[in-house]
Amino acid sequence: MRSFPIDERLAALAAAYDQALEALLRDDLPRVANLLDQADDHLQALATADPTGDREAAIEAVRQRAGASLGCLRAALSRARDLTRDELRQLREGRRALRSYGRRAPGNGPGFSC
Repeated sequence: MRSFPIDERLAALAAAYDQALEALLRDDLPRVANLLDQADDHLQALATADPTGDREAAIEAVRQRAGASLGCLRAALSRARDLTRDELRQLREGRRALRSYGRRAPGNGPGFSC
């Protein structure tokens, strides 16, 4: 990966989070995974970076943007997880109901007589 100044690295991190959120909203999960890997690379590089000079205010602004983007992405991922969980629960309940219908012998239900 090429070498970035800290502010560019933070901007790339925020962009990766924003793009991951957009990909999540389009159900493009492989792209989400790829973008989160890219974000992780930026985070690892930032862990060893040393902000110096009068660029600290600009760097802090970009850092806050990246944090806000991450917050939006986390909320969307959480919501997607919850929706998937609820959908799976409904599918399981439907499967159980269908199995129970198959166990009943014809003519044994209410209103049937032989």
